Amino acid sequence: MMPNVHCTLLATAGLFCLLYALAARGAPPLPQHSLDKTLGLRSCAGSLCHGSVDAWKSSGVLQTEYMTWSRTDKHARSYAVLLSERSKEMAAKLGLPAPAHRTGLCLDCHTHNPPPERRIAPRPRYLPCACVHGQITAVPDSLRSPRE
Repeated sequence: MMPNVHCTLLATAGLFCLLYALAARGAPPLPQHSLDKTLGLRSCAGSLCHGSVDAWKSSGVLQTEYMTWSRTDKHARSYAVLLSERSKEMAAKLGLPAPAHRTGLCLDCHTHNPPPERRIAPRPRYLPCACVHGQITAVPDSLRSPRE
């Protein structure tokens, strides 16, 4: 009876590993490692996109996402954290070659930090939506607003 339990456990573990490998293979790269060009936040924060003050009634999306993010989300102030005393202490403890706000290791998580050749806009001093939702170099038809 023990060999059957052992085989079942091995088969289950093997299946788990296979599923994990398949899922990881399809995972998108981190934004700073994506090969897409980056437009930056300004391209999406206009009043005709996600920067509207009032929600649109005819849209499946509120269109006020930028206003909500910029006023209430801590990610809108993620770069400022790098200028704090705590960040200076952490940079010193880690032996970083430069202050936190000038080190790629810190900027990769606290800002949108793609390589310069992929930047269409300057590196922002916040963590924009693209870091969570991925890059978008052109607005797909499915995202176009009814006003267009």
